[in-house]
Amino acid sequence: MKILNKTFFTFLVSMILILLLGFVSYKAYTHSVIYDTEMTKQAEENKARKYMEAPIEDIVHLGFGKLRSFVFNNEEAKMAKERSIQIVKENKIMMDQYLVYYFVFVVLLLFTYFFHVDEVFIFTIITASLISWFVGILAPIMTIEVFKDLPLVGHTIFKYESKSIWATIKTLWDIDRYFIAVMVGLFSVVIPVIKTFAVYISIFYKKSLKIMNFIGKWSMADVFIVALLLANLTLNTDEYTDAEMQMGLYFFTMYVIFSIIATYVAHRHVAQIKEKKA
Repeated sequence: MKILNKTFFTFLVSMILILLLGFVSYKAYTHSVIYDTEMTKQAEENKARKYMEAPIEDIVHLGFGKLRSFVFNNEEAKMAKERSIQIVKENKIMMDQYLVYYFVFVVLLLFTYFFHVDEVFIFTIITASLISWFVGILAPIMTIEVFKDLPLVGHTIFKYESKSIWATIKTLWDIDRYFIAVMVGLFSVVIPVIKTFAVYISIFYKKSLKIMNFIGKWSMADVFIVALLLANLTLNTDEYTDAEMQMGLYFFTMYVIFSIIATYVAHRHVAQIKEKKA
């Protein structure tokens, strides 16, 4: 009876934590989408490519035009710009806050290990890994800004790009880099899904699957692929390019950690069951 109560209590606490983890992950992703949308809109409104290609006389004329527009009450444009900047700041703050909450719930989930109910812990951790993986491939792992300080115009963004794993796979495929696209897709999408459901099946049937042992040999390949991806994205950066790591990288990293822990505990749990039967 005590064992049942302990299992039920652990399961209840774990499910609450999973729901909270899913909620903060969703909110963090939502704010990242709004942030990226507003940043892209600002870059487009700057029409920086025209500035870049224009002669210096046109840039100076443009600068005076902006000054004249500012002085002679183009209030609507000014308010729209300020509103956009405010939206960017607010969503950046909220995105960072929800990322902190995510890591708080990650730590609490890992502490459920000490309740010593292996099946509940494995189910919880592998579910957390699935949530982290989903956000990790969709959310930006990096943002790239191309900018320059122009005469009278000031700091101007020429281009803003948000790079997620999924978007990068699609881009690689579209530019006919099929081998790289397939490799990235295999180790960041296909194998994680197979690994996750293999662990679910393992704890349900209380037996280790051969595919888990096979995939375990490639447990760090997904990290290697993302490292190559980040190296490729930052390869062409210079003094006018700013590349920053984003939340997608943290979520994908936590997926890898969760997955390794869940696989290890699942193997040990199945081994203990076999020993008791023997």
